[in-house]
Amino acid sequence: MKHSVTVIFIIALLMLAGCSKAFEVTRLVVYPSSVETTPLDTIQLTFALDYTGGDFEDPNLISPVWQTSNAEVVEVDSLGRIFTQQPGTADVTISCGGASAMCKVTVTSFSQPR
Repeated sequence: MKHSVTVIFIIALLMLAGCSKAFEVTRLVVYPSSVETTPLDTIQLTFALDYTGGDFEDPNLISPVWQTSNAEVVEVDSLGRIFTQQPGTADVTISCGGASAMCKVTVTSFSQPR
């Protein structure tokens, strides 16, 4: 009897494992794809994606990772908000499900009043 319970348990685990497929992002786009602004500005980036596989239906389960190439120029938080710091350039990259997309950020000096 003990062996049949173990076999049924193993079969149930294998069936559950087959139902939870990982998803693969086939297209990831960040909006806007480039920004030119001044220091001390805040801009919300957004993204769109297409995917295959997976068995979830709630897009809130997607956990993108945002990164900046130059934190002295631009900081980015986990929601895709960028905070400009000083003049320069930085690439803000979003990664999700094996894909990535980039927004080129250019921070210019404040214009001098005449």
